[in-house]
Amino acid sequence: MTSIVPMIAIPNHSYSCTIPLTTKRNVTLRFTMQYNEVASIWYVFVDKDDKNILSSYPLIPAQDILEQFQYMDIGHAYIMPKTQITAQFPNYNTLDSEWVLVWAGDE
Repeated sequence: MTSIVPMIAIPNHSYSCTIPLTTKRNVTLRFTMQYNEVASIWYVFVDKDDKNILSSYPLIPAQDILEQFQYMDIGHAYIMPKTQITAQFPNYNTLDSEWVLVWAGDE
């Protein structure tokens, strides 16, 4: 099952999202986005059940950002462009306008 997860491009802002992994199983995660102005890159922090499961993980386009975390059984996640992009990586102004977070379960 594939879902689009909303991204909010406000540094240090947290929000929760319930993501369907299969037709019978959902996971609720809390996301916190941070932007590093020097490196011009977004980082994500992800909490599940009030426990941090990802910390300062860079949002690298077209790469499964959960690849090394498959043992957690929370699916796969990719940052993908919505349309024609203006930069190789999402920046401060383009994260929520030009990019989308695609979350896929194992089903």
